[in-house]
Amino acid sequence: MVIEKLAEKELKIVGSSDGWDYKKHSEWFLNEVRNDTKLRKIFEKKIKKEELISCFEDIAEGKVNPLKVLVEY
Repeated sequence: MVIEKLAEKELKIVGSSDGWDYKKHSEWFLNEVRNDTKLRKIFEKKIKKEELISCFEDIAEGKVNPLKVLVEY
């Protein structure tokens, strides 16, 4: 996957390959996040999937300003 930095805190995917098994990689990553407290710290906010809409509302209203949100499904 090729990622291009557009501006501060903004990334855009400009290409991808079929080389990675994205589902397998995401399963590995999420298991690591669950088991590693240091890795969990990269997320500034943790929510359940049911909280997605209210989280976006809070961001839009300026109540919170997280850079990384972990959504638990």
